[in-house]
Amino acid sequence: MFRSLVAALAVLSCQLSPTRAAAAIAEQKDFSITNTNVSAVWNQTEWSLTTVDYVPAQYQSRMSLSNGYVGASLAAAGPFFEYDMNQTNPDGDEPANVWPLFSRRLSFSTISGFYNVQQNGSGTNYPWLEQYGYESFIAGIPHATGIIFTFGDASLDSTADPSEISNFESSLTFKTGVASWAYKWSPAGVSTTFQVSFKAIFSRVTPNLVAVEAQITPSGDVNGKVTDVLDGRSAVRSYLADKKLDEKSTTILTSVHPDNLPNVTAYLVSTAEFDDKYTNKKSRVEASAPI
Repeated sequence: MFRSLVAALAVLSCQLSPTRAAAAIAEQKDFSITNTNVSAVWNQTEWSLTTVDYVPAQYQSRMSLSNGYVGASLAAAGPFFEYDMNQTNPDGDEPANVWPLFSRRLSFSTISGFYNVQQNGSGTNYPWLEQYGYESFIAGIPHATGIIFTFGDASLDSTADPSEISNFESSLTFKTGVASWAYKWSPAGVSTTFQVSFKAIFSRVTPNLVAVEAQITPSGDVNGKVTDVLDGRSAVRSYLADKKLDEKSTTILTSVHPDNLPNVTAYLVSTAEFDDKYTNKKSRVEASAPI
């Protein structure tokens, strides 16, 4: 069952960020263990792994962050939610996880100990055990790190076309646990281009704290929106308990229950801070439709 648990705010925003560049090399498509043409570079001083290949909608190119309590898989384009897509046939079957659930492959997010209860899975090694009761599988929570920029009809999220992305660089620093992305975004139908950067961290000091920094610099004057989203598409095997927008601040929140366990609840609260020089906070509204 598809569930969308989205609370969001939209404001006018343009922020300053440094220009980043990366060497252009052939796009990475072969993720087999025998492939030696892997475009990733290890920096021993920084303990960082960096790639300059933008390969969306494939789980092999996503980064995963966790602090032992909360974790999430983050899209190739930034800290967004992402579905895997059929790379050879857009009209073909969607990529799926295998045994025992055979569910659609996506960027999953959850917290420790968050499990559902359901009658059975799609596959089992011991079908005779089903006579003794229900099974339990790990359940998801809304994807909490997405910050989406929109200009006209163009939105920057996990579906950004590779033809619109240049000077791409993403890295994970193992000393600090910081994931980062930087690139130039040239959306179709928009005369302006944008230098974009994201940073994300899942705190080890405060296990229930996740932080994202997003910066975008346009090549010219432009009005747009930024959406802070708690994306319910990653809350698989869970269902919505509540969602709210705080009218007096830039805070949104949502809560979910794992399937068939209404006495267990996961809460997510997100507060956005904006550069007042470029932001019209009076334009804040709740999202009118799911992402």
